[in-house]
Amino acid sequence: MVGECLSNDRTFVGRTALFAWLASLWRQPEGKPTVVLIGQRRIGKTSLLHKIERAGLANTQLVPIFINIQDISSESDFLTTTCNMMAVAIGMDIPTLDKAEPYVDFKRFLAQAKQPLQGRRFLLMLDEADLIPDRKLGDLLPGFLRSLMQQHNYPAVLLFCGTFALKRAAWDYSSILFNTAQFKTISYLSAPESAELLQKPVRDILEFDDYVLEQAHQLTKGQPLLLQSLGANLIDEFNNLVWAGEERNNYVNFKDLEHAAQILVQQQDNAAFLEHWIHSDVKTHRVLSALAWATDELNRPQLDIDGLLSALRENALDLPRKPVFDIVQRLVDEQILESTGPAYRFAVPLYRRWIAWRWKPTTVREEGLED
Repeated sequence: MVGECLSNDRTFVGRTALFAWLASLWRQPEGKPTVVLIGQRRIGKTSLLHKIERAGLANTQLVPIFINIQDISSESDFLTTTCNMMAVAIGMDIPTLDKAEPYVDFKRFLAQAKQPLQGRRFLLMLDEADLIPDRKLGDLLPGFLRSLMQQHNYPAVLLFCGTFALKRAAWDYSSILFNTAQFKTISYLSAPESAELLQKPVRDILEFDDYVLEQAHQLTKGQPLLLQSLGANLIDEFNNLVWAGEERNNYVNFKDLEHAAQILVQQQDNAAFLEHWIHSDVKTHRVLSALAWATDELNRPQLDIDGLLSALRENALDLPRKPVFDIVQRLVDEQILESTGPAYRFAVPLYRRWIAWRWKPTTVREEGLED
């Protein structure tokens, strides 16, 4: 299953330390810490929430409720959907919320839910939470969510999940997350987790050389969707040869991996690359394109700011020094780039290859700068 959030355990791997950390926060029945999970798009955040929805968190007495804000159309839709899912989860009759005073009925439901909860609490998981301002969910919802977060008479704790925009929004004093939530970044998988993700779905079909597993992790940095895509490409190539009647063993070598990586890079619609690119502005495109075009993985893997400014000028993508510095710092914070001293490089080599192939400086130059 490539590109979809994982709703079963067949290919879900890793995140053990994160689950343990979350459980430790909510194990005390009197504590109500709010958590915000942030990370790149397609890094596995939704799959993680579905894992919690299926398996819960050990010894926390929490009843997981998963809400995707992307599927919510209005304030009434949010309250009704959340209330209905909570009722079903604990075996209560589904209440009807008064359209004129839905919050009063929702609070009444939470009070009535305490008895069937029997000391447990709801874990309200809000995915795509950075969309809440864009969904126009009403002026009262932020205050209501803050009440759920802070008031102990409501049997609920909150888990927000979204992109790095959530953390930037939390710096605003008016944000409900200002000084009220603990942030945790969902990062790349470790080398052992990457190896498990590649091997687990095809354990009875393909056998991987240890060097191949190591290189797959280096090429992807442990980005789950890229690892899934590499695995799918390897399976497709293996099946094509078998169906064509050609002989080959089931051992995956470095040549096989490089071929699968080349196919992946030339897939223009690969979401792991495209999601970040389309949500970046033109100035960021210029920085990424110049850096991708001026570096490689062996001889010149990184550039400092002066080198990057030079690469921008050489490709007629000129930008002032201050915006370039701000952009690369933000990209480091978002784990798109890595910094070694004063120099910057792509965290995921396959992303650099994709940009160098798909978004050459001549192509990016045509976008033009916004006023």
